[in-house]
Amino acid sequence: MSATKKLLLEIAREAGLLPQAKRIWSEHPLLEQISSRVAEFIGMHPKDESGKPLLIAGIVGAVSAYQITRRQKNDGAAAVKEYLLQIVRAAAKIFSQDVCVETPSGKIRWMPLEQTASEFFQKNPSEVVIVEPRERTLSPNMAVSFIVLKTVPHAVLDDVGSLFEEIRSI
Repeated sequence: MSATKKLLLEIAREAGLLPQAKRIWSEHPLLEQISSRVAEFIGMHPKDESGKPLLIAGIVGAVSAYQITRRQKNDGAAAVKEYLLQIVRAAAKIFSQDVCVETPSGKIRWMPLEQTASEFFQKNPSEVVIVEPRERTLSPNMAVSFIVLKTVPHAVLDDVGSLFEEIRSI
């Protein structure tokens, strides 16, 4: 089992959503794949407004939204759409903060347009990670478009075209 898969399972377990997440990912392997790509892309350091890692907020929000939509509408496609909306909305918030590592030669800032968080932290190992809010660097539409292009498998981008339009309107 990959480290990313273990991380996703741990997030779901700590949130009390492990059985639900496993069921969703079993029924919709694409959602698990996208969740894994989001995890690799944003990592655990970027935070939401409450200080919780964006990845945790995204996974918990996505699983919860899926469950609520599935229960209220009894519509699997709508539930998948809500899952994707929640995880992409959370991930797009990386463009409203700086994530830096402190090194002996100074701060090094993660540039999400250039590399994933996973790649950044492999190249710049540090025990001191600084996360600071900043003004959004990309428009909401551009941020969401970028996240979708980085995390949704290219082979299915056409299949989520209508969803993509709705996500961009966030």
